[in-house]
Amino acid sequence: MRISILSFFVLCIHISSAYASKEKCKIQYLEGEWYGEFSNYSGPSLLMKMSITETKGCEVKGEFLWSDYYNTKTEFSGSLEGEYLIIREDRLVQGRYLKVSANLYKFKIQPSDTIVGTSYFENEEVASFKIMKSTTLNAGQLSSFEHRCDENSKKYGIASIGKESHIFLDEIVEKQRSFMKSTVASLSTKYTGTISYGQVELPMVSYFKPGGYTYMEISFQNLKLIQAQNPEYAWSSDPNKKEIEKYPIDSLVMIDASNQQGLTQNSFLSSIDNGYAAAELKYANLDGRNAHRVKLVSPDGKDVQVFYFDTDSFYLVREEIGLGLSVFKEYKEVGGVVMCTHSVDYKVGDDARILVLETMETGLDIENELFFIPKNYEGKIVDGEKELTPTNLANQEFQSGNYERAIELYTKAIALNSYDDFLYYQRGVSRYNLGKYYPAIGDLERAIELNPHKAEYFNYRGLCKYALRDYNQANDDFKYALAIDSTYAQAYYNRAYTQFSLRQSDSALFNLNKAIEYNPNNPNYYHDRAVLFLQQNETYEAVRDYKAAMSLGYKDHGSLKNKLGVAYFQMDDYDSAALYFEGAIEDDPQNFQYHKNFANSFFYKGEYDRSLKEFKIAKKLNDEDDELINNMGLCYYYTEDYNQAIDCYNRAIEINKMNPSYYSNLAFAYSGLYKYQEAIGSLTSSLEYYAKAPMVYMERGKLYKLQNDRFAACKDFKKAVDLGLDEAQELLDQNCDF
Repeated sequence: MRISILSFFVLCIHISSAYASKEKCKIQYLEGEWYGEFSNYSGPSLLMKMSITETKGCEVKGEFLWSDYYNTKTEFSGSLEGEYLIIREDRLVQGRYLKVSANLYKFKIQPSDTIVGTSYFENEEVASFKIMKSTTLNAGQLSSFEHRCDENSKKYGIASIGKESHIFLDEIVEKQRSFMKSTVASLSTKYTGTISYGQVELPMVSYFKPGGYTYMEISFQNLKLIQAQNPEYAWSSDPNKKEIEKYPIDSLVMIDASNQQGLTQNSFLSSIDNGYAAAELKYANLDGRNAHRVKLVSPDGKDVQVFYFDTDSFYLVREEIGLGLSVFKEYKEVGGVVMCTHSVDYKVGDDARILVLETMETGLDIENELFFIPKNYEGKIVDGEKELTPTNLANQEFQSGNYERAIELYTKAIALNSYDDFLYYQRGVSRYNLGKYYPAIGDLERAIELNPHKAEYFNYRGLCKYALRDYNQANDDFKYALAIDSTYAQAYYNRAYTQFSLRQSDSALFNLNKAIEYNPNNPNYYHDRAVLFLQQNETYEAVRDYKAAMSLGYKDHGSLKNKLGVAYFQMDDYDSAALYFEGAIEDDPQNFQYHKNFANSFFYKGEYDRSLKEFKIAKKLNDEDDELINNMGLCYYYTEDYNQAIDCYNRAIEINKMNPSYYSNLAFAYSGLYKYQEAIGSLTSSLEYYAKAPMVYMERGKLYKLQNDRFAACKDFKKAVDLGLDEAQELLDQNCDF
């Protein structure tokens, strides 16, 4: 008889069935309004309002209001598929751009006042939601939801999207280029106004002079924070310290006044110049203000940007880039120059940043002395203490791993300079480290927009997309990073990881080799290449790389020793396997899997008593592992303790009734006690779960033969032969010649 033992890699058989109701669709209970939370697996949760306006047969129509997501509204339709209602968004009717065609919502039809469902984006599960019918909410709950919707409507406004616009893109482009010509980058300029973030409003005055001269003064509680730059150096004065700090020009966050103050409308034209094409031109209404809505799509079709222009003035009044939203509320013309004097930047989950310019004077005679350290400060100049600026404070928090605080400080730095790509990058990395992948992508896209030549920006955007299981786009981002820097080892490594997820093993191996070529001292690269080798059954190469990772200081020694043990086990070198499993146990004595693997190595060496001893230690750590208990039964079987073996097999079956090997092993143990009828019953149970096992048919046939049931025996021998078991042919020929 042949005994089956499960290896380290367990084959799980999942049996599922779906039943489509043939009864008349009963979905009328869905009509009305539903409120609740939409919980992103990555990113902030959102208020979800579903309004079912029509049910007809097995189909529904209605609207979603995504109040927290910039007061966005979509129309949808849905139909019953089996027991589930499948809803697909059809059209964006209000708010910020969404790729509605990629969204799908699914929930089970079962008349109730609560709906629990799942959301998918491009066939990937991305969120769950739980919504309740408004008529069942108490007054406080309903008021809370409605108040939240009202507040978001006031905050983000109502951007209604209408019919196709009759305007041509060239006309809008021409208008924007004419505005660009009127900017005053060549003139000395003074601005006054305020910068607000959350509830804090800070008065601001700023001077700009051609040639690299910038001066900004922000007032806070009768104190003044000064940041300035000249062609020689940058400096800052913080009222909390009685000194001035002096820096090289490129080390301090400074203002590019011509852009910071909203004088140039460069985002739209920059996209046009970079090959973005108009995918859609529609009329829109922004809180009563008529506008042209222009949707631009990048040349590769992966990026979408939306711009709104006033139909009369053609001023840019709304901009949707990345995951953010900017609203330009007011323009003034000063000295022939058109400037935005009131703008608001929004990001989901963040406070709004508000810039208000109150005055602008151009053509001034500004003395250069303003931009240099005043002479009466000469005795108080220090170098190197960069914590005065929000950027340097943020960098310190970032290095310390205090990412929430770093995000707050980077946001303040961005309020001072919204055109510094590195600030967006650092805030994006901070958000990535906190698992806030969607906001991180928004920051990284802004960084790339401002500086598309930084490989690390694409690398981190790829990491965010990988975390969201968007493997194809992640792979593209890592490729872009390597196009910028072909020696970027980490990007090769990240691309390899992504290609492995895409089941592109050869490409993954190529990129791991490149990562090691450019950084041969990173233990993680060798470790992961070993994992890939092991899955390709190249065990000698896997052992070599695992040992290289260990010599380079791979952090998790216990895990690494266990993996070395598995590699040697696959090479049938059970002595070496046992040695490494034992080493893993020394590093982590409470790890159940290490003990189990250690016991298995003795089993395959035929040392059943020692194996049983180690299995019992593992069982104390986890007595619900059916594979372990089955293997204990095998040890008892081989030592001819059939009753103990039977107890183990029955316990394994109790835990996992669907593994056919356990029934087969139980049959062999019964046979050892000459209980052939019980053995036949166990083999029959095995075949119920896996009916294409020729060995089981042959063994059951032998048992029938022992009970003189020749007809049943021959039937099983014939089935085994039909399933391709050649050795059953001899039994068929010897016993079934009738």
